[in-house]
Amino acid sequence: MARYLFLILALNVNMFSKVYEDLDRGALQNVTSLEFRVNGADGSGKVFYSKFDLGTAKSAFKAYMEKKGYYEAGQTDNFVSYKNGSLNTKAIFSPGEKGTAIIAVETEGEGKKEVNGDTPGRDFQDVPRPKNSKREFCLERLSGKEKSATIIYTLSGSPSACERDYVNALPVKGWIPVVSEKTTEGKELVFEKSNDWCHIFISDKTAVISVYSR
Repeated sequence: MARYLFLILALNVNMFSKVYEDLDRGALQNVTSLEFRVNGADGSGKVFYSKFDLGTAKSAFKAYMEKKGYYEAGQTDNFVSYKNGSLNTKAIFSPGEKGTAIIAVETEGEGKKEVNGDTPGRDFQDVPRPKNSKREFCLERLSGKEKSATIIYTLSGSPSACERDYVNALPVKGWIPVVSEKTTEGKELVFEKSNDWCHIFISDKTAVISVYSR
């Protein structure tokens, strides 16, 4: 799942041109800084590259965060949370053939879940949320001319039903199907409308939806 989230963000800032060749196994090369809103809270993000595998990159980044006074506050798949007082950092790890890319997004404070169980944030205006789902993560890019947002929902229904809903609903809203592909991790759907792209990845328990405006 983290791989698809990173691909959408990387597309926006053209970050795949080079993987830095650091001599130090623990080294992390800062690539760029971005402004984000995470779960309704404004924050900033930094993108790092490590030329090493996921485990080594996680260890190096944990050591880097501990030197800054953070401690690990939770981990799910390729997402790791860190805390330092009121500061929160969510790190998204995306391993590849030439190394591991890391998006680290820092916010101050974090809103409580809403009455219906949603994490604070927002839904898309012209891309409906999955039926009977809960919003677990909302990441909006604020800086630059090109805007993007990624929302992760937990599903209560079947992945196939979620897929059918989007295949039927999005063309009604003007979205044109571009890609429909089954992967080992789930189902990937891509739609286009004018200067916008919508990427949907559906797994057994989650739907990751990203909208990118050029």
